[in-house]
Amino acid sequence: MNKKSKGQGQGQVNPNPVNVSFNQRFSLKTILFSVLILLLLSYIVVSWFLDRVPAIEKKEAIDSGVLEYSVKEIGDLATLSYSYETIVVINDQNTIEIFGKPINIPGTARSLIITFEGRMRFGINMDEINISITERDENKFNVLVTLPNPTIQTHEIDMESIKILDEKTGIFVNFVLEDYAHFIADRQQYVETRSATLNLIGQAKDSAQRSIYVFLSSVLDSEFYIIGFNWK
Repeated sequence: MNKKSKGQGQGQVNPNPVNVSFNQRFSLKTILFSVLILLLLSYIVVSWFLDRVPAIEKKEAIDSGVLEYSVKEIGDLATLSYSYETIVVINDQNTIEIFGKPINIPGTARSLIITFEGRMRFGINMDEINISITERDENKFNVLVTLPNPTIQTHEIDMESIKILDEKTGIFVNFVLEDYAHFIADRQQYVETRSATLNLIGQAKDSAQRSIYVFLSSVLDSEFYIIGFNWK
């Protein structure tokens, strides 16, 4: 009876280790499978990120030649328009020298007062623009735009605005078409020379710089690029 009870006791104990061992193996497989899945997902994410990095670097390190070409495509940039109205006063008379002194010839005195409107356009030659890019920090760049000084691109006279306010001629002289053209051309030259005192070149520089800055800012990320200007 004791042996049978002992045998029954042994029979009840034997199945339990088998069931526990199976559950442990199942849990271990589940954990290993989960870890493999996580490793695979991590590999996919890291690979995707590494594939994206070269594209980002290439975008940041934009070629200066590309910028130069884009800016030059704008053509001659008219940066400032200056309109004016002027008056021309002419008084002259033919003379003759007698004993080294000029003597007025009677009947040759003439005078003229005319007024007209004109417009000058200042601009820069975009073909002379130079753009250089230098790295100042990691993924941070300085963009230096070197510009030629503005010049007068056009100087036009409104022919319909020409008015003769007063005209007097002598018996032997009068005004011909060539005289009017000469007087107007002289006045144009005077206005162009006077423009230096009005700081029109300085205003044209500011206008050109502002226009190009707006253009470059539209294609460059300010987080990575700082735009500067230099004048030849």
